[in-house]
Amino acid sequence: SYPGGTAHPSGYDTYHHDLRLGFRLAPQWQLDVRADLFKGNDVENPGALPGYSGTPTVKDMTHRLYSAVLRGDVGNHALSITGYRGEEHTSMDDVATDGSRTPSFQSALDWHGVQLKDEWQWHPGAELVYGFDYQVQKARSVSYWYGSPSVYQPDSRQENAALYAQQNVRFNDGRTSAYVGGRYDHFRLSTLDTDDFPDNAPQSRNFHQFSPSAGIRHALTPALALHATIGRGYAAPSAWKLAGKYSSYGMDYQGNPALKPESSVSADIGLSAEQDNWNADVTLHDTRVHDKIVAVTLPGNVSSWTNADRARMQGMELSGRWRITPALDLGVGYSYSFRAEQNNGSGWTDLEYVPRQTLRASLDGHWGNVGAHLGARYVGRTLKTAYWADWTSTLGQQGGYTLWDASMSWKPAAHQTVRVAVDNLFNRAYQVVPGYPMPGREVKLTYRWDFL
Repeated sequence: SYPGGTAHPSGYDTYHHDLRLGFRLAPQWQLDVRADLFKGNDVENPGALPGYSGTPTVKDMTHRLYSAVLRGDVGNHALSITGYRGEEHTSMDDVATDGSRTPSFQSALDWHGVQLKDEWQWHPGAELVYGFDYQVQKARSVSYWYGSPSVYQPDSRQENAALYAQQNVRFNDGRTSAYVGGRYDHFRLSTLDTDDFPDNAPQSRNFHQFSPSAGIRHALTPALALHATIGRGYAAPSAWKLAGKYSSYGMDYQGNPALKPESSVSADIGLSAEQDNWNADVTLHDTRVHDKIVAVTLPGNVSSWTNADRARMQGMELSGRWRITPALDLGVGYSYSFRAEQNNGSGWTDLEYVPRQTLRASLDGHWGNVGAHLGARYVGRTLKTAYWADWTSTLGQQGGYTLWDASMSWKPAAHQTVRVAVDNLFNRAYQVVPGYPMPGREVKLTYRWDFL
C-alpha cells in the first residue's frame, strides 16, 4: 500500500571513519597504515510490502578493517607486503506492531591475512607479476527461536593459501600487449566446537583449485584495437556444506566431502576505437558456470549438497564517451543479455534478477573550481519470483525503471572539496527484490580535506 510513499520503519544512522598514515622510510621505501571503521545503529527494514511475507527488523552492525602496506623498489623489482585484519558483527531484532523487539539473529566474521607481491621488469616490454596470499576466516552465527538461542549451523574456519603469477608482454613496436597467468589455491575448511550445538562433530576437508587466465590487445590502426580475454573463476563452498554433520530443528545434515567449488569460464572479445575527443567500445561476452551447488535429500531424510546445476550467460556491452567541449563530457553505456539461463537437470530455464537490457548516460562538466554531474540509469524488465504470505509463489516479469542522479562540487581552496549529491532525483518507487521497496530520494552533503 505504500509504493511511491514512505515505508516505515526505514530510517538509520551510520558512521564511517577512515584514517591513513604514510611514512617515507627511505628514498625507495614507504609504509602506509590504514584504519576503516563503520557502524550502523538501528538500521530499519520495513519488511515486505503488504501481500508478501516478511517482518520488520532493526539491525545494528559494525565493520572494522586495519591494514599496513610496505612498498619498495630493489633494482627492477617493485616489492610489497600487506598485512590486514578485519571483523564484522551483526545483531538483528524483529519488531512487533507495538514497537517491542525480539532478538532474531546474530553473526560474527573475523579474518586476517598477508599478501606478498613482486612486479619484476625482467626485460624491456616484459613484466612478471607473482606473489603469495594467505588468509584465515572464522564465522559464527546464532538464530533465535521464540526468544531462545538456536544454532542452526556450526561455527566454521576457512584457511586459504595461494600462489599466483602473471606474465605481461608488449611487442610489435608496442602495438600488441598480452598476458597469461594462473592462480593455485589450497583450502582447508573446518567446522568447530560450537556452543549450544552439541550434535556437531567437528571435521575438516582440504581441496585445491587452479584458475588460469589470458588476454590480448592488438592495435589494428592508431585509432582501432581488438581485445579478448578468457579466464576461469570459482566460488568455494561453505565449510559446513563440505564438512558439517549436525542436527537442527529436528533435521539431520551431512556435509559432502566430495563437493567441488562452483566454477565458471568467462570469455569476451571486443573492438575499441579512440580519437582525441571521443572513444567507443563494443564487447561480446560469454560465461559458463559448472558444478553449481544445490541441496539434495539423502536416504533417511538427511539433507546434504551436491554439484548439479549449470548456468550460461551471453551478452553484449557498448560504451563510449564524447568530449563535447573542453569542459563538458557525455558518457553512455548499454548492455543487452542474449541469454541468461540455468539447467538443473530438467531443462534450461531463465535466470531470475538478470535484466534483458540496461542503459546509462551521464553529463559531466568542469568549470574552474566548480563541477557538475547529471546521470540516468535504466534497468529493463527482469524475471522474478514473488513469495506470498500463504507460502505460494508467482513467477513473472517485473517492470523496468529509470533512476536519475545529480551532483555539484566546489573547491573553496586547494585540497578541499564541498559536494552536494542527490540520488533517485525524481523519487522513483522501484524494487530490486519483489516486495522490498528501495530508498527514495537521498540528499548527501560531503566536505573533504586532503592533507598533504
